[in-house]
Amino acid sequence: WMDNGFPTFPISVNVSRIHLNDDDFVDELQKIVDLYEIPYRLLELELTESIFINNTEDALITMKKLRKLGFGVSIDDFGAGYSSLNLLKNMETDVIKLDKEFFGHGNMQKEEQIIVSSIISMAKQLNMKVLSEGVETQTQSDFLKAVSCDMAQGYLYSEPIPVKDFENLMIQIKENDYSVDYIK
Repeated sequence: WMDNGFPTFPISVNVSRIHLNDDDFVDELQKIVDLYEIPYRLLELELTESIFINNTEDALITMKKLRKLGFGVSIDDFGAGYSSLNLLKNMETDVIKLDKEFFGHGNMQKEEQIIVSSIISMAKQLNMKVLSEGVETQTQSDFLKAVSCDMAQGYLYSEPIPVKDFENLMIQIKENDYSVDYIK
């Protein structure tokens, strides 16, 4: 896509517990990315919140190494049940991805709105962006805009699409010179 002049977007890549247990993970990742000449800023390494249960120290060290090299780092499924606000202060992450369960019930309950808006506010104060997963209604989207959520994804915006359809979308973006905001 880069060779064809398509707009570039960060791609999220899941990191597992197995990766964190491999002392050579960061070095091997760097070699692969360098081999294919991919700018580090275009890869976002995604750790699920549950990784921190038994691997807190390893996860924090790996996050710090990745960010120092210029990779984006995100925490996926934040709020899925293992969240620790105490841990949040130590995370070196660019993005917190709020778990879709906050949005999976159609209209958000008042309690869910309070929690989501508080997490967004805290993340912003910690210089982190917030992406809300599982957005399915315009009401949810309007709420997220009102509380200054940075990004959202879900069926309201698009269902998963085949590669060819995504390429056509990128061609439209390129031809119409739309500005594309992405994590830097």
